[in-house]
Amino acid sequence: MLAVITHAGILDNMIGEDSEYIRKFCAWGGSAANIPNWADLHKSEITIIWGHKPQLKPKIYNNTINIDTAGYFGNELTLLKYPELTFISEKVSEVYEEYQEEV
Repeated sequence: MLAVITHAGILDNMIGEDSEYIRKFCAWGGSAANIPNWADLHKSEITIIWGHKPQLKPKIYNNTINIDTAGYFGNELTLLKYPELTFISEKVSEVYEEYQEEV
């Protein structure tokens, strides 16, 4: 099982490539390119592990895995054991900002 790990997202045609645009996309996700739901476009068999979009539990969607579980907001810090797809989460001890779930 191949996987790509990125901070905030990557499009299939960017995997294995490098440019300033790709680095910006990986850092900021679809908002950098006005593609808010980049994971919807993922068609490759390569699993993409990412974060930057906090949620209360890890989310597996369309062969992507978002492990950002809002630790900054006082929830949990989560790690993924890959390829086992086992999540290990630990409650954080400090809250830096109040979490507000996106609608």
